[in-house]
Amino acid sequence: MAVQAYIHVKTVAEALQYLSDPDKSSQIIAGGVGIADQLHNGFLNDDQLIDISRIAELKLVEKIDVHGEPYLKIGSVLNLNSVANLDEVKDEFPVLAKALKESSDPARKNAFTFGGRITTKIPQGMLFPALCALNTLIVIKTIQSERMIPILEWLKSEPMEIPFLITSVLIPYTLKPSWVMQDVKRRNFPGEIIAGVLIAANKEETGFAENLRIFGSVDNFGLVTFELVENYLNGKKITKELLRQTEEVISSQLKNNWGLDEDAQYRRRVLTALITRSLEHVFLAVEKEQE
Repeated sequence: MAVQAYIHVKTVAEALQYLSDPDKSSQIIAGGVGIADQLHNGFLNDDQLIDISRIAELKLVEKIDVHGEPYLKIGSVLNLNSVANLDEVKDEFPVLAKALKESSDPARKNAFTFGGRITTKIPQGMLFPALCALNTLIVIKTIQSERMIPILEWLKSEPMEIPFLITSVLIPYTLKPSWVMQDVKRRNFPGEIIAGVLIAANKEETGFAENLRIFGSVDNFGLVTFELVENYLNGKKITKELLRQTEEVISSQLKNNWGLDEDAQYRRRVLTALITRSLEHVFLAVEKEQE
């Protein structure tokens, strides 16, 4: 069945009203990449397409206060390239600018929207690890309410059963990590990675690991978290022997990930090597600071 209506909306409330119509199937369109793929493959059969690209609220970029703390608010319909080139992002959150710049080819970076990638939870290079390292919040609106959810909680959550929109992304200024180490095993095209790792930590003169966080990304499997490894490292003095022991902890945590075939074994080896190498960079940085 062909799409019966293409609707331009000017407010979030209007979009949610259309989405909440129980008698019609609906789909949001902003950048249009997902819709184009469905149309090309013959899978586009919703009653109505709701175009949110003209909603002014979803294009805002501003510094706001949330519970007494400063945040950068980024509207969800801005494309990845636009967000990467914001002065506020380049100056204050270079790890996010880098992740966005390397997330895809130029054409898709100009088509993919920030909110669209987060809504679908589709991995895009190292975007999700960078957002997690920055303690990002996403703002979700339904017809009844609005709430802020940590990006990590969102990526691990089950699909929402009621109509919703991600309206903006909030990045705190006060929780930026002092160190961010990143290492990636790439494929042939921008954004296509076999595996990548991002390690964030606070700068501590003592040489002890404090608030160290590790996030990985593995091709189409997306975000991988390493709470076991973080708990093992945090509060301990970073040494070469500790790093050797940590490699065993990483291998143990990844033991059953992605299956038992050769591809899964390769992913585990690559990710273990990337984490170990990044931790060595942390160790060298600590040694240099202490000289």
